[in-house]
Amino acid sequence: AAAGAGAGAGAGGDEVDAARAAIAKEAEREARRATRLAPAPEASADMLAMHMDDLESDDEGAKNTIGNVPLEWYKEHDHIGYDLSGQPVARAKGADGIDRYLQAADDPHYKWTIVDERNGEEIRLTARDIELAKRVRAGLFPHPEFNAYPEYNDYFTRHKQIHPVSDYVTEPKRRFQPSKWEKMKVVKIMRAIKEGRLQKPKKDDDAPYLMWGEDGNAIGYETRKHAPPVIRAPKPKPPGHAASYNPPEEYLFTEEERKQWEEMDPEDRPLDFVPQKYKTLRAVPAYDNFVRDRFDRCLDLYLAPRAVRKRLNVDPESLLPKLPDPSELRPFPTTEAVSFEGHTGRVRTMAVDPSGQWLVTGGDDRTVRLWEVETGRELGRIDVGTTVFEVKWNPNPALHCVAVATGDRVLLVSTGTAIGDQAEETFAVLSGARTEAAIAAAAAAMPVAEGVFGAAAAGKVIGGKDADGAGAGAGAGAAAGGAGGGGKG
Repeated sequence: AAAGAGAGAGAGGDEVDAARAAIAKEAEREARRATRLAPAPEASADMLAMHMDDLESDDEGAKNTIGNVPLEWYKEHDHIGYDLSGQPVARAKGADGIDRYLQAADDPHYKWTIVDERNGEEIRLTARDIELAKRVRAGLFPHPEFNAYPEYNDYFTRHKQIHPVSDYVTEPKRRFQPSKWEKMKVVKIMRAIKEGRLQKPKKDDDAPYLMWGEDGNAIGYETRKHAPPVIRAPKPKPPGHAASYNPPEEYLFTEEERKQWEEMDPEDRPLDFVPQKYKTLRAVPAYDNFVRDRFDRCLDLYLAPRAVRKRLNVDPESLLPKLPDPSELRPFPTTEAVSFEGHTGRVRTMAVDPSGQWLVTGGDDRTVRLWEVETGRELGRIDVGTTVFEVKWNPNPALHCVAVATGDRVLLVSTGTAIGDQAEETFAVLSGARTEAAIAAAAAAMPVAEGVFGAAAAGKVIGGKDADGAGAGAGAGAAAGGAGGGGKG
């Protein structure tokens, strides 16, 4: 009977879910139908006027600093990425079909509302935005007030004038005849032409000249103080081991290598000759390509241009940036005020209490240590067994406890620095979720380290499950009075 009732209840639950899904789907269809019938916002002349918001985009930046990451990567997660500090950015809760249907029925402008998934907000398009979008789709200029073909405005003839610009509208008659001084100038030129003093300038033809003198030097450099600089010809490449009359075995060609060398083009061959081996230097015959090599050398010297490369003598010190004098950067710490010595490994994390009197550190040596900031004295330490990745001090000044992240655990430890009412409040908060038996068992299971901080750690409890199944609470600290002397064990 119980099994039958359970099966009936399950069948009834499926029918309810199916009915809810059908209602949501119908509501979504009604919402889409309502948005299609919603009128567009009315655009007035003032709303369509060009303003500075069309030209500025300072407020269009992304509010969620998740970077240029596709949102499809996080579609199966409850967040859309991570911010600059590595914290996940929660996904904005979107409206379902029923909510969209209600919004479409209540808001006449719901049709013109879009959702910005990256920033998680809804943006309502204004009449200005809609008009710009329509003009862009139509292939027009986005701004309706922009006139691409303005009327031509002539700068000089746009204003009609009744008076002439110059006093002489027509030339006077006296200007049609040469003046006395012009007549004297013409007579002077005529007399110079008759006497032969005024002639047309003659262009000198390029006369032939000798390029080289009898001594082999270029003509024209004799009058110079310094002859042109002599650019030495580059030296030929020295021969290698392959050109030796008795080269090593690895430089000699095999039959396959010789065949490949013969099939190559002369320009592509790594060597211009086939290495050969002779027992003595007297057995070396005459070089067949000697004349060819000398001819190629002459061609290289004749056709290859020579140039002098100017080397820049740059001081390496001038390339380095000039750093300011350290004395100009004062005030800054110049002497060591206090040193905290005790850790045997790398210190990964540290935290200062709200009062600034105590400091707690943790690192690779698997210990959490408590220090006095002013003197650098170590008050106590706890061996947690694994590397300590993070420690945080309670921001409440009345609660003297520290959260320690190590391995797969988070430990809440009382520092033992509280006195009076603060010690009682700290003990009450840390031990409130545990029974007396659980506190005693946890205190007996944890080893007590040396120092006041170790005595306080004796009461801490690791987060987990109690023997009775209840949720794990925080540890109780400040055993045996603690550093303040007023704590309760």
